[in-house]
Amino acid sequence: MMRVWLAAVALTASLGAAGAAALDPVLNDPILSWNEPVPADCKNAGTTIALDSCAGTVFKKNYLAMVALYNGLAGKYDKKNRALLQAAQRSWYKYVTDQCAFATAPTEGGTINSMIVTECKNDHTLERITELKAQRDCQEGDMSCNHP
Repeated sequence: MMRVWLAAVALTASLGAAGAAALDPVLNDPILSWNEPVPADCKNAGTTIALDSCAGTVFKKNYLAMVALYNGLAGKYDKKNRALLQAAQRSWYKYVTDQCAFATAPTEGGTINSMIVTECKNDHTLERITELKAQRDCQEGDMSCNHP
């Protein structure tokens, strides 16, 4: 699972080089190519390695869903609003990285840390999916969102 943790670090580094039209820090993101073996029964995973694998698999699935939502939404905006969305996404990513580092600091150096970090990032990714869906479904005239 250390690979997922390292992938998150690599993702942070690649975020600065993201293209304007898409999230593209994921273009060469190791999270997306993460292929650790997944236990057949994650509900009964009994080892740290199995728990890490299961957490990483869930995170990758949700992360990809978020990227797809983001890219679909970004494609609907004009240049100005796409740049605003991209800035918001970059800020969100930095926040998640920093918040999860802070929240999981007590487990740093422990074998469970990578799983705890991954679960933290997954929780924030699920929240971001909800936010992006709300933005995607924004109705014209609704002043609480930016209708594409």
